[in-house]
Amino acid sequence: MTIDHETSERVYRGLKVDVLAGRSSGRLQISDLTERFSASATPVREALLRLVGEGLVEMRASGGFAVTVMSEEKARDLYQVNLRLMLMAVGWPGKAMSPSDGPPSESIVVPPVDLLFLGLAQGTGNAAFFELVGSMNDRLCRLRQAERVELAFVDREFINLDASIRTDERDRIRRALQTYHRRRLEKAGAIVRELIGLEAQLSQK
Repeated sequence: MTIDHETSERVYRGLKVDVLAGRSSGRLQISDLTERFSASATPVREALLRLVGEGLVEMRASGGFAVTVMSEEKARDLYQVNLRLMLMAVGWPGKAMSPSDGPPSESIVVPPVDLLFLGLAQGTGNAAFFELVGSMNDRLCRLRQAERVELAFVDREFINLDASIRTDERDRIRRALQTYHRRRLEKAGAIVRELIGLEAQLSQK
């Protein structure tokens, strides 16, 4: 691996964490990022293009890059796709897994529902499906942080969902997943407004 590729990987990982945590929002200036990450423009641009491919950053028609704008419609689409993926995982031949059975991983979501869903995905034994769920987790990460502010009893909800999955009773798991996602679909507009407010506050710090 060349020095430029090592630098690009470092910038990519650092910037991705910032985007997922809501610390980077709006327009992303390459000149600012080169200074922040002590890197030249080339590895910064490579990192940004990787994030574009993951749906976390978008290229503006007028030029440049920006963190992908979240709308109520986009939030609903993401929640609906995630529900379908989780129902597919539950219906897949094999054992529905709990987060503690899955691979070690770091999560910036509290409670770590992303790890719970990765555990279900790993239970399919299909690497491509596991990667797909990981990508969906990334795209939902910002919303999940806003959910914690907008929705009541998120910790209790997580405990109940985790308990349902640990039973390995597929009908019970399906009902729990549908309840979890229905709640977010009903509150999608409020969650997005909360997200916009949270990221505006972070961007001013």
